[in-house]
Amino acid sequence: MIAGGTGEEGRPTMGDGVVAPEPQRPAARPVMVLGHGLTVSASQRAHVIDKMSNLRRHDDAVDRFEVHVFRERNPRQTKLRDRVEISGFGPGFTLSVQARGSRFHPAFAAALVKLEARLHRHRDRHLTREHSGGHQNPVVNTTA
Repeated sequence: MIAGGTGEEGRPTMGDGVVAPEPQRPAARPVMVLGHGLTVSASQRAHVIDKMSNLRRHDDAVDRFEVHVFRERNPRQTKLRDRVEISGFGPGFTLSVQARGSRFHPAFAAALVKLEARLHRHRDRHLTREHSGGHQNPVVNTTA
């Protein structure tokens, strides 16, 4: 049995008292949050970055994301006042979605759901499909 405990920083130590290295987390992709016609607060930026960091599980091919938040100036459009556009850029492709809502958070949540679906479709189409070089004709059963 290997003797170990916890070091001064609370991390596990190896048997000889050497602090174990911190586990490596995947590098976060850069996320730019831009506001058009409004100011994006620090809490909104933190919310966007937190939610966008969960997208790593869908597709590693996307290099960076841009989130654009627009505010409608027309007072008659209060039901759909905020619009959120999310664009993901990778080598040779761009994924883009947009959603509208009465406030920032519902619009961002709707855009995030659309982006997850788009990333899932992109992964299924481009990364996991094996191309066999041609389509196979379906077999039709002609006996009745």
